[in-house]
Amino acid sequence: MPDDGSTGLISRLFGIRDMVLALGLGHSDPAVRRAVLTAGVIVDSADVAATALALRAGAPRTTLLSVAAGAGLFIAIGATALAQTD
Repeated sequence: MPDDGSTGLISRLFGIRDMVLALGLGHSDPAVRRAVLTAGVIVDSADVAATALALRAGAPRTTLLSVAAGAGLFIAIGATALAQTD
C-alpha cells in the first residue's frame, strides 16, 4: 500500500509532542518533573484509546498498531518512572 504522507505526519506530531514533554523532565523542580511524567502517561493512554476507536472504525491496521505499541511502551516507561519518584 503506498504511503499517502499520513505516516510521516503522525510520526512528526508524536515526536514533537514527546520532545516537548521530555524537555520538562530536565526541570529542577521535582513537582514539575512529576507533572510532566503524569501528562505523558495521560496523553499516551489517550493515544491508545484513540487508536482502538480508529481500528474499530476500520482504519488501516499497520500504522495504527505501531502507534499503539509505541504509546503502550511510553505508558509503561512513564508509569515506572512515576513509581520511582519521591
